[in-house]
Amino acid sequence: MPPPKFTVDPTPIEVRVDENTSLELKFAASALHHGKIIIHGGLAQTRTNQVLSYDYITGQMTPVETINPPSARMCHTLTPIANGQLLMVGGRGRPHQTFADVYKLTDNAWVQMKSLPNGRSRHSAVSVANGNYVLICGDGDGCEKDDIFQMYSVEQNTWISLQQEHEVIPPVSSSSMVMTGEYTGVIYGGMIEDVTPEINYSIYEFEINIANHQIRLTKLDSNLQFGRIGSQSLVKENKLYIIGGILKEKPTDRFDSIITYDLIRKQFSSTDFGSDIWTHRSPTMIGFNLVTLPDQNQACIVGGGEAAIGRKSPQKVTNPQSADYHHGKRQDSGRVKQRDS
Repeated sequence: MPPPKFTVDPTPIEVRVDENTSLELKFAASALHHGKIIIHGGLAQTRTNQVLSYDYITGQMTPVETINPPSARMCHTLTPIANGQLLMVGGRGRPHQTFADVYKLTDNAWVQMKSLPNGRSRHSAVSVANGNYVLICGDGDGCEKDDIFQMYSVEQNTWISLQQEHEVIPPVSSSSMVMTGEYTGVIYGGMIEDVTPEINYSIYEFEINIANHQIRLTKLDSNLQFGRIGSQSLVKENKLYIIGGILKEKPTDRFDSIITYDLIRKQFSSTDFGSDIWTHRSPTMIGFNLVTLPDQNQACIVGGGEAAIGRKSPQKVTNPQSADYHHGKRQDSGRVKQRDS
């Protein structure tokens, strides 16, 4: 499979690091909630069930006391749903201990909801139809082909197995999924086996048919750059931002740690992470969360560290700070403007 031919993305990206906030945490779950970023669980020195509130404007990180907290876990998801609430799904404790439980966070209280039919960890999750549903994708305990995609109904507190139509995606974990419309989205990357992993190098678009309990998948493209484990993504104006993750073939570098892919033209573009940040920090973006901020031009990268392909747990934290990035302005030299703050 040939490597992609990169052009330079004409819209530069500015990366800033919050120097005042240390977050030695990876494989946590994070989401925007009432103007703050809520961070739950993850792996520090050990797995935790701590809840943190991060004010991305002031940089203040505050522990939050909650009622009926879920058990300590990592590799789970936290997704905004209707009525200003959050839905926490799955995760794992010790190796081979995968959770199927589901909790809703309302104010500062956790309420246990309908459990998944089987345990999940390293799955991906997105909010659908203005938070009335949550779609998850990922391999789990005893998953069959039609168990890979599960849809949660917030109103009915039920899980629906979505049958794959047209094409079938393999049972991947650590893939990236993002919505492009009310019931449409794309999914790429991930691995099919986490001990001797088989990588998914394809990107699929999907359309959800809730009434028929179906999800229609169409392969858009295949490329080595899609074969990322633990990547995160967002979409803006038909442009897919592919952020971080592990490539089996080579380490990501300053120019492909964040890349873009035009969903219409099927063309990759590189971005410059910034020489100062890359030289002094060399961030390893695996086990991190990506939280899109309200103005849609900014997102916050929360936590992260190293993980070896073929191992079930990460090795060490090398990226302890929180960071955010957004569309920047070009300097006279045409390079991406960076700013540490």
